[in-house]
This record gives sequence, structure tokens and C-alpha cells, in this order.
Amino acid sequence: MGDLVPPDSIRDAALQDEAERLASVLTEVPSGTAIREEIIADSDHWFRQRYGSWLWMQHHVQAHHLAAAGN
Repeated sequence: MGDLVPPDSIRDAALQDEAERLASVLTEVPSGTAIREEIIADSDHWFRQRYGSWLWMQHHVQAHHLAAAGN
């Protein structure tokens, strides 16, 4: 999640598991559907409940930077 967040192997593993679960689920759901948006919102809610809004925002920003860089 970038340099602003200290590494935490347990947290990072849990986030990786959730990211892989979400990616797997989303491959089965068509883009632009309400159910897809609900699944993403549920994942964001899980993240915020578990790690807080500040960490969620850091992750969100980092994800956008990676997407913009083509990674």
C-alpha cells in the first residue's frame, strides 16, 4: 500500500486473500450491473470495518496509481 503504511504480514495476507476472492467473484458478474457494484461496495465496507477509512483510502489511492501505470 505504498510507503505511508508500515508493512504488516498478517494484514497484507488477509488483504491479498480478499483481493483474490473479489477478483474471482467479479469474473462471474457482468460489468456495469448493480450486483457487481454491490459486491464491490461490500468489499469496501469489509475493508473499512476491519482496517479503518484511512487505510482504505491509502489502498484505494495506491490501486489507482497502479492501474494508471498499467500494472
